[in-house]
Amino acid sequence: MKKLGILIIAIFFVSKIGFGQVELGLSTGVNISNVQTTGVPDNFSPKSNFISSFRPALTLAIPLDDRFSILTGLAKEARGFDVFVGTEIEFLGINFPLGATLETRIHYIEIPLNFKLDFPSETRNIRPWIAAGANLGYAYAGDITTKINVIIPIKINETDLNLDTDAVRRFDIAPNILVGVDIPYKRSIFSFSLGYEHSVQNFLNDSVIGIETRHFGFTPAFGYSYALGSISKA
Repeated sequence: MKKLGILIIAIFFVSKIGFGQVELGLSTGVNISNVQTTGVPDNFSPKSNFISSFRPALTLAIPLDDRFSILTGLAKEARGFDVFVGTEIEFLGINFPLGATLETRIHYIEIPLNFKLDFPSETRNIRPWIAAGANLGYAYAGDITTKINVIIPIKINETDLNLDTDAVRRFDIAPNILVGVDIPYKRSIFSFSLGYEHSVQNFLNDSVIGIETRHFGFTPAFGYSYALGSISKA
């Protein structure tokens, strides 16, 4: 990731000199995610509900020409899944009781790396776009919340996950696609977007239970950025 950061900085300075349209900004969104699971035993039932988490991000748009740009930055999000356990088990080295729901959350720092294409529009007040690429993620923390199901779910404990095990892959690559619209105003740009990502590898792979999971999710987001140079895209 250090080499990737150096590359992004180098592209930033080259594009700033050549095009003068670099856009720095902030965005906020909601990551609505779920997982695909395989190798699940009968007493270990995944729930199909989606999980939502706040996704703040720093954004950087680096122009390549009048239409194409690199969209990158730094983001934080949580992923996970819920399962119902029908008997006492050991999962990721932790013992869990009979009839419990396990809420697993893995927290990631991400570097998005996308190629963005702006579409021509009849008005300069609206700038539709599409982008595709991948999110490069690193898991820095995780936890499992145990709840027993007595009329209503009751939390009984929360356990930090040890991410330095073979059961967890800290690094993740998730190809993604985004569609959005930018609304320029002077040097400011307001943006609305919707993204979809799908991991290409399992982020949990427990050798004892044999459960494999792949993350996928949607992210609606709103952002504000500031153009360091001209924003004369048509």
